[in-house]
Amino acid sequence: MLLSTLRHVVAVLALLPQAWAQMPIESYQRWLMIIKPNVSAGGKWVGHLSQTEIDAATKAFLTTWPETISNLTSSRLHLETHVLVSPCPLTTVSSSFPGMISPDHLPTDVAAHVSPALWDGVAIYAAFTEHAMWGTSSAADVGWFSVSHSANLSAGSYAMAAWTHESMHTMAWYFGEGRLGKVAPLCSSSRKGEDGTHCGEEIGYKADEGGLWDWMAYHRDYLTGAVRGQKGRTGLGRQAWRLGTRREAYLKLRPGSLMPKGLRRREEGRQEEVGWVPTPWGGEAVVGVVED
Repeated sequence: MLLSTLRHVVAVLALLPQAWAQMPIESYQRWLMIIKPNVSAGGKWVGHLSQTEIDAATKAFLTTWPETISNLTSSRLHLETHVLVSPCPLTTVSSSFPGMISPDHLPTDVAAHVSPALWDGVAIYAAFTEHAMWGTSSAADVGWFSVSHSANLSAGSYAMAAWTHESMHTMAWYFGEGRLGKVAPLCSSSRKGEDGTHCGEEIGYKADEGGLWDWMAYHRDYLTGAVRGQKGRTGLGRQAWRLGTRREAYLKLRPGSLMPKGLRRREEGRQEEVGWVPTPWGGEAVVGVVED
């Protein structure tokens, strides 16, 4: 127990220097988690979440995971997160990809709550405990991943690494070769560099490297565009974030337009934007800008 606690403390402390050296926010993404507390999809895919477990998942998505992402990227990637607890039981999951949950498996929730005008990404949290963590390029015109229930949702937990990893799949594909060119690392699971999320070990990264748990050192470098030793295939980072978010693309807005006013940053050679209008969720968006 003591050893486990110490490892957790070391993993969390490893993020602190980056948090102290915060960078300007470069990408502001809005994510929704749909919690499915009642699952009866047959076989291993059954489960029920208690209110305590629902509260833990809610807290993790609203606080722990966004803080994890912010710390990994020195606050350059900022997630605004929201949670919906769905009353509709989940009765089917994918058979081709065991335990994966797609929009087809929760059509009522998707029709009522999922829109590319509202969300850059959607995560599904299912009550079953059988391991099933899946990230995909996109679904329902948003980024998409689904995860199974985890008892430990604390900072430094496997679950936080898994959520980060699965979200990276959807970001890697969205900003991938079609938009940025050859930026994803090459490995046996990414022979053309379309994704690269699974390349860490093969290209020389170590699990628990640098005091970070699991493969978070690789995830950090991929998200910040600092993957080492790959001849320019360094991952995402500012070159990706400057292209804007999925919502901005869908709404045909200038990159950075949907970042809340209080978080906006001044860029070199650019003046502060002016002209604010309501967004679909009641916030504000920039419609008038000063060109670079």
